[in-house]
Amino acid sequence: MRYNFSIFGQTLNTNDFLTLFSNFPLLEKSLVTISIIDTYRTFNKNKHMIYNNFSDGYKKILIASENRAKEVGLRDLQVEDVFLEIIKNSSGGIKEIFSLYGIDSKLTLEIINKGLFNKKLEERKGVYGGMGTKLKEIILGSVKIAASYSKSKATLEDFLISLVKNDAWFPSFLEYVGINSSDIETNFHDLEKIGTIDGAATGSLKKDTFS
Repeated sequence: MRYNFSIFGQTLNTNDFLTLFSNFPLLEKSLVTISIIDTYRTFNKNKHMIYNNFSDGYKKILIASENRAKEVGLRDLQVEDVFLEIIKNSSGGIKEIFSLYGIDSKLTLEIINKGLFNKKLEERKGVYGGMGTKLKEIILGSVKIAASYSKSKATLEDFLISLVKNDAWFPSFLEYVGINSSDIETNFHDLEKIGTIDGAATGSLKKDTFS
């Protein structure tokens, strides 16, 4: 028997689900199972699901990105849409890293609108149908990265690392503006080691952490 699972309304087949599930630490699996059962019931009842294994900031970014895509009439949600939303709403350590490299909303929009590494917005118009395949892969990758740091919930730090490792768009973006992708990936890993959640420090960030 085949089952389908859903993350923010995006269907995962059994194999994708098992890949995601197998990458959680053993001690977290019982909690994850309960969460999945609860959210799956909620999805069946309300035709809408909020997946519980993402941080609040991560969920808010994905929801805001999807809402914007619908508002402007895009037929899908792509990597660059989520990245732009992160840039617009980043805080704490994540904002510090982007500021260090001079990455802001203006620059990001300029590169997206040029269509150098992505389709131009006018080519993406249509009836909204959900997340693009590559974005789903990056989100699954972020869960694996969270598990490697023994985290029960994936955060924006995990998404950004997955974005560097699992897709060509962001490394191409960085190369275009003269940034070494391995350098910024190291900075994101530094946040993981410090223990930030969506850029916010659980302890205190040193002023020279990213210098």
